[in-house]
Amino acid sequence: MGVRRLRLSLLPVLLTQRARDPQQGFLDFPGGFVDPEETLEAAAVRELEEELGLAIDGDALRYRFSLWNRYPYAGVTYPTSDVYFELTLPARPVLRCADDVAGAYWFPHPGAIPREQLAFPAVVDAVERLCR
Repeated sequence: MGVRRLRLSLLPVLLTQRARDPQQGFLDFPGGFVDPEETLEAAAVRELEEELGLAIDGDALRYRFSLWNRYPYAGVTYPTSDVYFELTLPARPVLRCADDVAGAYWFPHPGAIPREQLAFPAVVDAVERLCR
């Protein structure tokens, strides 16, 4: 069984710059690993708070899609299932990047995202899906 990873899509699209390996310096969706006995929605709420200082209500999340992925870390490649949510916010929030996030960038639409700066093939696939 693969590990579940969480990805969050906000429109306009919010991407974070990875502050650490794997793929340090590249763009990725905010998110992270789901803890044991944690729902996907609870993980999304936790990760947004931890990575960006963004407090949200989990009921505001809307499931979009999932993609399989391979996540290389510390010499091991983990098969993952990346889950993508959409979140509508009433206004653009002030974000506070944690130590694992080098920056947070808003793109007006998925087509404006530079594909060559994306961290993983699954992130490229996700952006392409959002373009449809």
